[in-house]
Amino acid sequence: MDLLKPSYASGYAKNASQSAHPNLWDGLVGAWMPSLGVTGETLRDVSGNGNHGTLQYDTSWKTNNSETSLYFDGVQDHVSGFGDVSLSSTEPFSIVSKVRLNSFLDPFPNICQIKTNTSYAFVVAATLDSNYKGIFFGSTNSWVRLRTGTNFATNITQSFVILYNGNGAGTASNFSMYLDGKQINLSSAGGFTVLTQNNYLGTANAGSRGIDDWHGNINAFSIYNRALSPSEIKQLYVDSLAPFRTKKRTVVRVPAAIPAATVVGSIKKPKTIIKPSYQAGYARNASESENPKLWDGLVSWVPSLGSSGSTVRCIQDKSRGIKNNGITFSGSSEQSLSNGAFLSFDGSDDYMRIYDSSLKNFGYTNPDECLAIRFRRRSLTGTTALFGYLSAQFLGAYGRGFYFDGTTMHCMSKTNNNNPAITSTVDDNQWHVAIANFGANGSFYLDGKLIGTGSLNSSWSYWLQLASAAAHVTPPANSANAAVDVSVAYQWDRLLTAGEIKKISIDSLAPFRKKQRLSVAVPAAVAPSATYHPLRSLAHPLEQ
Repeated sequence: MDLLKPSYASGYAKNASQSAHPNLWDGLVGAWMPSLGVTGETLRDVSGNGNHGTLQYDTSWKTNNSETSLYFDGVQDHVSGFGDVSLSSTEPFSIVSKVRLNSFLDPFPNICQIKTNTSYAFVVAATLDSNYKGIFFGSTNSWVRLRTGTNFATNITQSFVILYNGNGAGTASNFSMYLDGKQINLSSAGGFTVLTQNNYLGTANAGSRGIDDWHGNINAFSIYNRALSPSEIKQLYVDSLAPFRTKKRTVVRVPAAIPAATVVGSIKKPKTIIKPSYQAGYARNASESENPKLWDGLVSWVPSLGSSGSTVRCIQDKSRGIKNNGITFSGSSEQSLSNGAFLSFDGSDDYMRIYDSSLKNFGYTNPDECLAIRFRRRSLTGTTALFGYLSAQFLGAYGRGFYFDGTTMHCMSKTNNNNPAITSTVDDNQWHVAIANFGANGSFYLDGKLIGTGSLNSSWSYWLQLASAAAHVTPPANSANAAVDVSVAYQWDRLLTAGEIKKISIDSLAPFRKKQRLSVAVPAAVAPSATYHPLRSLAHPLEQ
């Protein structure tokens, strides 16, 4: 195990490839880890799915024995919307938690409630049912309460895992429960009813909080869409942060290279190895760039250069004299939606607003323009906006940019339906680069391939946005939000050439690659020769 505890500050594995335990990322659909550190009013989902929660009432952060947890006082404290995770009553799932119960303030102090589908709501709680301490869970549709044969203790931190086998029934035979790494017995009890089907930590009742609220701490909470194995359960009991421990580096000692013979006048051009980033450095203008032409007319937002909180830096040629930083939101609150090298939008109410009015056209003219975006779809359903100046109310009828209708991707530029969209199919969860020239004769490229051309020359009068569509500065909730990851977003106030489009499609960070240095190898100075010369031997000694 690493000596340094994973944290938001010191770093943690953000995916399976970085993890020392990649198997624990298999099927991980949500992970909320207060023990990684304090994150203000937001409880981050560190699974990469962007299902962040919001601390409500006076839920607070506590640090005891160097470990951070969320503290709930048992009266209205809770975390709302902690995940757009919807479990199925016909598919397996696992719920993993590390908690501390301070006291039984109410009959049923609830650890969490998780929506399953339109008929079910899954609840985990500690209960004083006829003075019987235990765990139960159930739903609104004839599921029964399940009790443990082991007391759920107070004032100590315990780890538990609940497994469901996906048989669509709430009997004890369809569930397994592990407390502190050991399986315990379950027995069926009476029926159980919950009032809501939203996701909450610390409560299960959205209508009258203060009843059945959790009194204690939650250190870790995660959800898998599969059944964990006994060895994985034991591993998570021993180390609840196991998925987030980074892979150890292997140091290989290489002997010094033997210098090769240098050819006089040879020029060596080193190959770029380091990916541009805020830390490692990137070209900040055309003069520093290996591709200076791509800075002509460019404004850009590049999450793949590194995380910068809820603000996505605009990187551009300073000669333009404008600053167009993007701000990421979840609902009406600024939220950090970064997932390392990209923005992760959950498809609900996450979006990025670009405030500068220079990127809003008020005159209903048709300026030449190019939009480009590198994206990865997280959901293939719904009619959702990706990038551009689009109207939520009239998506597909007004505006300019990219949007999805199911697995069909549209590149459109319309006013009152006068220009047909150019379409392609994106039916996977892989990274793609979409580029469109909007001129008198527009063109749409996907991954460097020309999809089609058309009259993409209509005007627009909306604000430029990522993962959302709205005519106003603040879009309404769920205004055609897309569930996507985005690593770069570009806007040029000109049309790109075919060569430039190909370059961006191959290397989306091409504008920010630094100009490569040229190193010239010069041979060492030639020493004077002391060779005997027969004619000089006959000369006067002063002339030899």
